[in-house]
This record gives sequence, structure tokens and C-alpha cells, in this order.
Amino acid sequence: MSAEAATDLAADPAVAPAVVLIAVDEALATLERSPLSRKRAMLLALLIDRAIDEVPAGDPLARCRHLVRGALGEVLRLAALHEQGPRLVLDTVPVEDPESLSEADYMVSVYCGGMAPRVRFAWPDGRREDALPLLRSAAAALRAVLAESR
Repeated sequence: MSAEAATDLAADPAVAPAVVLIAVDEALATLERSPLSRKRAMLLALLIDRAIDEVPAGDPLARCRHLVRGALGEVLRLAALHEQGPRLVLDTVPVEDPESLSEADYMVSVYCGGMAPRVRFAWPDGRREDALPLLRSAAAALRAVLAESR
């Protein structure tokens, strides 16, 4: 599909949520293929943030409940780029389960003494969390919010 066709489809209120979800799914698949890319992680976060704009107004309290809690809320705070919000960092972390690693990650861990790089959410208070599982959860929460709003 051409970019112009996608833009035309996205302008249709009945189709826009589906088009945005396709973009979110594609960005998630791309991130899963390149899990060390902060740029791809941020693109996914921004697409999730954009998708929230497609949620019909409906019950504003129900909408807000999803937006402030859990993974979806953290991703929206990341996308807002607030100074006190989370940011994406590349950390080297201990490998807990070497069998779960891809071949490339395993080789990196062998040469780095059982450590492997990970894109992580970092909060000003020092908390850290792996980005990929958090972004997966946020994408799933987005699907639930969009399904609930139909």
C-alpha cells in the first residue's frame, strides 16, 4: 500500500484505528527483529501514543483509567518526553537464562562475561525495566482500549 493510500485510509474515522494498529504491529515486529534499537523502540512508543488519539471520546473516565496505569501509561509518559518521565537507555545487564537468548545475544554474552545489552526504560528515581516486554504490554493494552471503545 502506498503512503498516500495509507494516509487517505487513516483519515477515515471508521478505518483509522485499524490502520494505526497495523502500524503499531509492524513497528513491534521490527523492534522484535532489532531489539537493541532505541530508535525503533521510541518509534513504537510514538505510534502507540498516536493511536490513543484514535480512541473515540466515549466515557472519558474509562479512557483515562487505561492511560494512567500500567505499561500503556508508562509508554505515554515516555512519548511525552517530560523531563521527569522515563527515557530509553541501552544498559548491559546480567543474562539470567542463556537458553532464551538469540544466537547473536548469546555470543555477545559469552564475550561480555555473561552480560548482554538491552534497551530499557529508565526513570529519574533509578528504576529500570526492559523496554520490549513493556512495549508489548502497552500494545496489548492499546488493543483492549480500542476494542472497548467500539
